[in-house]
Amino acid sequence: MPCYLDLKTPQGQEITRLLGEKGQYQVLLFALEAPDRCAHSITMQIHPSQCALLQQWANTSQLQRSIGQPTMSKNLLKAELENLSPKLQQKSKKFIRWRIV
Repeated sequence: MPCYLDLKTPQGQEITRLLGEKGQYQVLLFALEAPDRCAHSITMQIHPSQCALLQQWANTSQLQRSIGQPTMSKNLLKAELENLSPKLQQKSKKFIRWRIV
């Protein structure tokens, strides 16, 4: 379930800034049997140091125009997500098991 915020767009900058300000976000879970309705939501907290980084990145990206190579950045993010994926899956299995029991 990869999701990327494009910090070169005003929408991506605004979402990033709001995530940094709020310090949390919701993960919505849908059942396979009823994919049109949210079955459960989880509130994920963002560490204050990460919130500060999100706001800094949003501000920096607003000031800088297309510096860097977006394809390379996207590939690096995808590789990092693949590295984190087993940990995320393990945590989600623990949560789901806990909720079912």
